Amino acid sequence: MASPQIMILVSLAVITIVYAFVCDIRLSNQAGKISKQLAAERPDLWEQMNAVARNWRGGQPALKLLYRRGDIDLAGFAQQYAALQKLEHRMLWSMAIGAGCIVLVVIGSKLGGWQW
Repeated sequence: MASPQIMILVSLAVITIVYAFVCDIRLSNQAGKISKQLAAERPDLWEQMNAVARNWRGGQPALKLLYRRGDIDLAGFAQQYAALQKLEHRMLWSMAIGAGCIVLVVIGSKLGGWQW
């Protein structure tokens, strides 16, 4: 039987990585909705972006570029973009915590004597 530390850390790693995947799906869906709204209201601005930025992850890279340039003047866009950033931060933190748990399992099994 595995050490309790290994079971806890592996479980936490799985949970956080699954949560990161869920955040990525939500991020793509919300970015897609905002992208469609932007493409409908400002097609000239949306067409300026290259195809990869417009299509990858629901258009989130293009939205990020346009937000940083300050070109988007849609009502409520700042709030929607803040929600996208919050999801992105949650996803990145979840991935980092999951990777950290896996590193701790490796260190514990090599140096701490934890048994699989």
